[in-house]
Amino acid sequence: MKSNATQLVWGQPKRPMIKPPVEGLFQLRIGIGTEQGFLKIGPSWDSPDFVLDTKIMPWPIEDAIVDRIYASFYFHRLTRPERFEFMDECYRILKPGMQLIMVMPHWSSERSINDPLAQWPPLGASCFAPYSKTWREQERMTELPLKCDFASVWGWGTDMDQSVVGGRNEEFVQHARRHWLNANTDLHITMTRVDPPEQPKDRIFPKIAKAKPKPKRGGHR
Repeated sequence: MKSNATQLVWGQPKRPMIKPPVEGLFQLRIGIGTEQGFLKIGPSWDSPDFVLDTKIMPWPIEDAIVDRIYASFYFHRLTRPERFEFMDECYRILKPGMQLIMVMPHWSSERSINDPLAQWPPLGASCFAPYSKTWREQERMTELPLKCDFASVWGWGTDMDQSVVGGRNEEFVQHARRHWLNANTDLHITMTRVDPPEQPKDRIFPKIAKAKPKPKRGGHR
């Protein structure tokens, strides 16, 4: 029989379920920092509310019960396969219409490569298109190992020198954000879980009209 230490490596030990609070929203935080109203999950060295290796799936959380997930400077440290698994797992536990919010270094910032734990590739807004089912179908990439379906919006954290952009119009600032290195420090992504609308049962299983019996014709006497 394997020891407990071996089981931790080769198999997942039974983990207690993480349950929603009795009152209020069920909100999870992953990565750097803490926030009031959020249950932090992660490694023991980061002083979480619940110790959990977030790279081991599935998490001990039931389907579709989480109201919000906030991941701070975490996603860019995952490999591409781990990013796929993470997005699918967040999709699984989020309620329909609820959001995954993430902050990470923007690809054009040197912060995206000077982090010794950062993984390739660095991340920009368009990197999140594959997590949309519609996009995967349009681009004929349905073979990607993804089940999730998210709609995404994004913004940027900026560190542009005000002596350069101060007093400039918005067009100039947007041009700088898109083309200057280190103009954007962080990428802010909000992913909303998309679910197909429920179809009426008679649309899924259409009713077949029964043919009316033809009246019998009487014989000649």
